[in-house]
Amino acid sequence: IEVGYNLWPVWTDASQLENAILNLAVNPRDAMPGGGRLTISAQNQSLSEAVLAGRGTLQPGDYVVIMVRDTGNGIPAEVMDRVLEPFFTTKAVGKGTGLGLSQIYGFVRQSGGELSIHSRDGEGTTVTLFLPRHSQSIADRPRVLPLLAQPRADASTAAPPIESVKILVVEDEPRVRASTICALNELGYAVIE
Repeated sequence: IEVGYNLWPVWTDASQLENAILNLAVNPRDAMPGGGRLTISAQNQSLSEAVLAGRGTLQPGDYVVIMVRDTGNGIPAEVMDRVLEPFFTTKAVGKGTGLGLSQIYGFVRQSGGELSIHSRDGEGTTVTLFLPRHSQSIADRPRVLPLLAQPRADASTAAPPIESVKILVVEDEPRVRASTICALNELGYAVIE
């Protein structure tokens, strides 16, 4: 693990970030059956327009960059375009859901960042998360998940009362569906399965 000094703050869900790093560390375990090297690093990086030219949707600015590198098998070129698709997996049946990378991608985009994957078959994989530096006060930030946020004192911007919110849960994995419904019920939400 290589972590830079004085990392900038980011505005993100801490448990989703932890889950993303955990998922990115578990995937190489399967890709390195004979052993190998896994490196997790985090550093501050300022990205200019010149550096970003032709590199996706990332905007110039300050980012905390988290990289997870392995020396495993790598991702075959023929499936590289599909790795972010929900439920796509190269693992054997029962060995993975194919949700890991797609969930990480969604989480990073929700946080205002970007994800990049560099891999060569037989040479390992590097997954890089770009999370924008947080510089606004909490009061200035938009509410990302208004249904799960605490209502504000100002009635004009308050979230609806929890008991009036219904959430539809669609999940084909029975254990995941049951735990999600249980968690939402404990928070006071009405759930439709």
